[in-house]
Amino acid sequence: MIFQQCMRNHGRISRMAGPPSSWIIGIPQRPWSTAPVEGCPFGPLVSAVCPEPTPSEVVDALGAEERAYVATLASPQRRNEWMGGRLCLGRALSALAVAWPPLLPTATGAPTVPAGFAASLSHKGPLAVALAAKTAGGVGVDVDCASPRDLGLARKVLTRSERARVGDRDDQSAARFILAHFSVKEAVYKALLPEDQEDLEFDDIDVVVERLEEQVWVMLDTNLLNRATAVQAALLIDGDWVVAAAIRGP
Repeated sequence: MIFQQCMRNHGRISRMAGPPSSWIIGIPQRPWSTAPVEGCPFGPLVSAVCPEPTPSEVVDALGAEERAYVATLASPQRRNEWMGGRLCLGRALSALAVAWPPLLPTATGAPTVPAGFAASLSHKGPLAVALAAKTAGGVGVDVDCASPRDLGLARKVLTRSERARVGDRDDQSAARFILAHFSVKEAVYKALLPEDQEDLEFDDIDVVVERLEEQVWVMLDTNLLNRATAVQAALLIDGDWVVAAAIRGP
């Protein structure tokens, strides 16, 4: 199991119930091989398992500006994460049949993409995901994996109405429920304009998750309080793994 080996190398497998299934990492599950995450409603979503060290052919495929940027990153892990995200984003943009400039980060940290398109990246251990969309607005994506320690996020992340919906779930189900809200709010944040991100708190995003459905994308009611911006969000649950995506209109 290549993913489990990668997670052990990152020292994090003990906190996770298991690797994501082929719904997220695709088939075959070769390291540094990109795969579509099927069904995302906002645009092509691509994943890859990217363990250290980065293969030389991945580095060689970068443009000169991208290689120069990678050289400025402080740690091998950060360089590896960036190249994994870059690999996934290239595949996602290819699905939209668009040529792209060097995929360097903007001032906000989002990747540079052609006008009329938007993109977002996320990482969890060796897993990288990238979402691209043809839109004049913005998109966001977040991937995470639930563990019992996520129970402590409830007070920080959930609104009062969201906490009420946790109900009497067992600890692991509650952890998934709480983490799902966290990931959706992270994706929504990434989709926003910088001026709407300023001073935004978790309580400013109210998400209605009635139940957690396995291996199917679910559209969510998402209310962005104190902001005029409208954002749509969707959620994919795969065991303890959560993938959230969001899109903002222009």
